[in-house]
Amino acid sequence: MSEVLLSPFLPRSLPSEIPSSVGGTDWCVEDLFPSEAEIVVRAVPSRRREFATDRILARGLLTRLGCDPAPMLCAVDRSPSWPRGIIGTFTHTEGACAVAALRSGGEGLGIESILSGRSGSRRGLRNTS
Repeated sequence: MSEVLLSPFLPRSLPSEIPSSVGGTDWCVEDLFPSEAEIVVRAVPSRRREFATDRILARGLLTRLGCDPAPMLCAVDRSPSWPRGIIGTFTHTEGACAVAALRSGGEGLGIESILSGRSGSRRGLRNTS
């Protein structure tokens, strides 16, 4: 899926209470916090652009959710470490990234499940425990 295909589909696929954002992979490592850039210092250029776009789009959603701008680092398993009280998800394909996030109490959110219609509920939420 490209940005052109993701852009109109994602908002219609998610309930209105789940903020989402879609963008092309135009962002670069220089747009990241230094601690974020360090994570992908050895990655290939396309991976660095995807990582940067994920983080920049997520930062915009986090601002909408009332969070202060801060680095989004990775957990031990390399998954994104969302701020406390926030769940979110990234997905990307050649030339496009999509991010969704919301305030929650311990559930998970998966864009791929939502986009494919495989989610177990209307919100596309799943228990992560």
